[in-house]
This record gives sequence, C-alpha cells and structure tokens, in this order.
Amino acid sequence: MALDIGSMPYGHWSGSHSVCWDRNAPEFGDLATGAGLQKQGVNFETCLKTIKEFNSVVRTDIPFNPTIKDGRCTVELHVPKSNWANTIEDGPFEAYAVTCGISFTFGGLKINSKAEVQDRGHNSIPGLYAAGELVGGLFYFNYPGGAGLMAGSVFGKIAGEQAAEHAKRRKSTSK
Repeated sequence: MALDIGSMPYGHWSGSHSVCWDRNAPEFGDLATGAGLQKQGVNFETCLKTIKEFNSVVRTDIPFNPTIKDGRCTVELHVPKSNWANTIEDGPFEAYAVTCGISFTFGGLKINSKAEVQDRGHNSIPGLYAAGELVGGLFYFNYPGGAGLMAGSVFGKIAGEQAAEHAKRRKSTSK
C-alpha cells in the first residue's frame, strides 16, 4: 500500500533472511507449526536410498577437519557438498520435510532519521512512518543476528514518538 501511494522502494530487494520451514505449512496466513505439521511427508524408503547414495559419494580418502575448509566433499552429487562431508551412518535418525521460509527481505521503504517514509522525490510523506522489517537499506546479502530486532526497537521508538507528535499537531490544527 505504501508503494501504491508513492513511497520509495529502497534496499536489497533480491536478498532475504531465510530459515528452514515445515514443507506442509500453509503458504501464508496462520503460520503456526504445531505438532500436526511436524514429521509428515517423509518416505522412509526414499530417505534411506538418499542417505545410501550420499554416503557412496563422500570422499572419505580426504581427512575430516572441522577447523578448516578441508575439501572433504561429495562427487557427482546433484547438490554438491564442498567441505566437511561426513557419511551418515550412526542412528537413530529423524527426517523432516522442509522448505525455505522467508523471514524478511532486505528491501523495504526509504526512511529518514525521523523514521518518516520518503516518497520517490525524497520528500517525507506526512503521517507515514516505518520501522522494523519494513525499512529498506539496512542489510545487503546478509545481516548480523539480532540486528533486525535492534533496528526494529530503535526505529520503532523513533517512529512512535514522531507519529505521536504528528497526531498532536493535527489535533491542535483541527480545533
């Protein structure tokens, strides 16, 4: 909606913070993943076949060294593993069907130091403020853990204060 009224898109729109997400979770809406969405859709025979295929292509002739990029890799695997490849041999095992879940994109809206959303001409849009994951330009290609929470706290405080001041000004001019 903010873009529809002329807000300036800003930041790294093709990047995001992603997490593993239950494959059977709804695409949008209520994303609560209770016990009903856990541990479904894994075929036991296919899982064991995949593990066997993976184990057969691990370069066990290269010593495993977790302190360096050791080159212990897989060969001829559709999705290769370049370092620290170990065979999967000792159970018990658990398998979960997962997919990519996007927590937030690195793109958002352009704001100024008062958390006022900027239009495409770099002017503040009166009464529109942004904080948290809606703000673009904070992260590119990656982000330090917890930085999104801190940015939300800092810009949220600023945006809240500015919105309160804006409301007071509107109320006093409407009398």
